[in-house]
Amino acid sequence: TVGNTSAAASVTGVRVTNVVGNGATIGNAFRWFCADVTLTDTSSDRTYSDGYYCDTCDRAVNIRPRVTRFGDGPTGAADANADGIQLVDSDNFRVTDPYCEHNNAGTKLCIVQGVTSNVGGLIEGGELIGGVDAAVSCSSTGCVVRGMRIKDVMAGNGSSAGVGIKL
Repeated sequence: TVGNTSAAASVTGVRVTNVVGNGATIGNAFRWFCADVTLTDTSSDRTYSDGYYCDTCDRAVNIRPRVTRFGDGPTGAADANADGIQLVDSDNFRVTDPYCEHNNAGTKLCIVQGVTSNVGGLIEGGELIGGVDAAVSCSSTGCVVRGMRIKDVMAGNGSSAGVGIKL
């Protein structure tokens, strides 16, 4: 749905693989436009664009997400700007124990949050392998990042120089 109209929606134990895009930027494993959504023990593998994408998703909770080969569509087509987990306009979100791995191509980040002024957010635990320009980028006021393992981040042709955590 569009807007903050859902309450207590949840997805548990779902695995999504091989999502083909439409030649633009659609082609996500998980995509939502509402608040109070919880995803637990889900995985995304080989998606045309972002593995997880939400917009206007206050209080988004993503527990133990596993995302691999995002921006690497099954037909060979890919979105060079794809991210593993992208939370747009999300206040008070939480991402716990994520696993993210990708091929360090394009301008991809494992976890990115922001766009407008957001408040609160927690990214904790888990392992992020790879990232172009950054592994984590969070623009919330009061964003907390703790207890993560980050490795193999590289500089891309974007504006950053290869950083683990960009706040």
